[in-house]
Amino acid sequence: MPTVKISTPKGMLTEEVKKEMHQGITDVMIRTEGRGNKDFAKFVTIIIDEQEPVNWSIGGNIITPEIVENLSKG
Repeated sequence: MPTVKISTPKGMLTEEVKKEMHQGITDVMIRTEGRGNKDFAKFVTIIIDEQEPVNWSIGGNIITPEIVENLSKG
């Protein structure tokens, strides 16, 4: 059973984006590991692990709520 884990600072992903990621990643796993067999979807597990921004850093700088807001806007 393949498991895909995505770690991200809390607040970066909207519920809509999460739904798109779940479906898109499942589709990729069906095409690749499942060799196109749609029944393979029942074996795909996806975990989106959201952590408080204070637990993340980029370039040695702890992510602030302002950085999360700016990054989530694209």
